[in-house]
This record gives sequence, C-alpha cells and structure tokens, in this order.
Amino acid sequence: MNYQLYYIGRNLLIFFCGLAFLISGCPGKQNIKKIAHTGLCTQHLENTEAAFKGAIENGSDGIETDVRFTKDGIPVTWHDSDIKYTDGTSLVVSDATYAELSSKPIVNPINGEEAYLCTLERYYEICRESSMICFLDLKGDWSYDNVKTVMEMGARIYNLDMIIPQSSDVENIKKVRELYPDQRIMLTYGRLQFEKGLDYTVCFEYGFDIDCDYTVANKKMIKEFRDKGLQFGVFTCNTKLSQAYACYLGIDYMESDV
Repeated sequence: MNYQLYYIGRNLLIFFCGLAFLISGCPGKQNIKKIAHTGLCTQHLENTEAAFKGAIENGSDGIETDVRFTKDGIPVTWHDSDIKYTDGTSLVVSDATYAELSSKPIVNPINGEEAYLCTLERYYEICRESSMICFLDLKGDWSYDNVKTVMEMGARIYNLDMIIPQSSDVENIKKVRELYPDQRIMLTYGRLQFEKGLDYTVCFEYGFDIDCDYTVANKKMIKEFRDKGLQFGVFTCNTKLSQAYACYLGIDYMESDV
C-alpha cells in the first residue's frame, strides 16, 4: 500500500467530514469522554503532577499517563526509557532507583517550572480526588508481577472500574486479561501498528477495547467494535477539526493535548 497517498485521502476525508460536523455544532459531543493525553501537556511538562492537576482544571473527564518501573520496582509516570535532568545528566528509568530518579529536577521545555518525576501512586490520588478516568499506557515489557503491582495499587487507592490499562504491546495487555478477566482493557493502535499490519481483531478474541489514531479510525472499525460490545477511543485530537471528526465517527473517548 502507498501510505502517503492513503493518508492524503484520509486527511481529505477528515477535513470535509470534520468541517461538516463543526458547522453543525458537533452533535453527540457531550457523550464523548475527553481524556487529557499525559495531562495538560501543552501547558505543563507531560506526565507530571502539574500536568495532571492542569488537566482537571481544564475540564477533562480523564487523564492518560505512561507507566514504567524503576530498578527498585516503583511504578512511575514517564513516557521515554530515560530521563534528562537540568544538570545535563540522564538516567534510564529501569536502571535506577526511584530515589535516584527523583532526586533532581527534570528538563522542562514547556514552561521552565521545576518538575520532578511523579509516582503512579500520586497519579491515582490526584485522579481519585476528581473522579478521573485513568488510561494507563504500559511501557516496556511487563511481567505478571508488574501488572499485579499496578492493579492492586489502583484497587487500594482508587477504583479498578475507573482504570483502563492499555498498550500497543499485545503481550502486555494479554497478561492483564489473564489476571483480571473482567477488567476493561485497551489496545493502543497507531499508525505504526496499522502500517505493520497488526490485526486489531485480536481485540475481539480477548475482549479489548481500542485506542486508535484518529487518522486510521473509520466508521467500519467502530461498527465492528460496537457489534462486539466494545468501546472505541481515538488519539490525539488537538485541533477543532480533528475533534469534530471524532464527533462524526461517534467514538467513546477522545484523547487530546489541549
């Protein structure tokens, strides 16, 4: 497939359908849950306490965050495998202890505020205070013990009904399904997964919802999930046009940076 031509066609569809819905006032928008992607990351450093609190102040229904484990087994909210610090050093999350990783401020190109690594425990506490939906993106290779640590912490601090683990690594979320057969779980399905031919129908076998790049999502996919009683989310809708297109699609969750 010529993906360049494919995305040109998709962008044209998004423009015209989004524009039509934007003009009509985006009917059904009130039924879509808005999820802040890594918190309010356009105003604060992503995946930090300030970003999570900013998302709540911005009126989000939920907050997506990335989760990794430190060398000493502490789940923290961080996207990349390493962290860069203001003193010019960097540390790999999985190779350092939480005490080492949180001992100094992180480089913050967003607003220059002093920012430190946030734990998953603190994220849960913040979400609990405002009844936020929790999208947990499981980064790296997860063990069964990793899954149990995160889910047991969620049950103790918050509510598993409000927590939705997700990953582009199918093996990670299969482990969650084995341990928590009734848990709502999502497959993260972006352009990379689409272009590599990852078959999203694995969701139907294991009962996974999907969090899909909005430029890949279409009405046919959504109907397939609806027919299976599964939910559909899209990411990352940062413009009024892309948000209107999400309304046109009729999805359940919409991730946004704004």
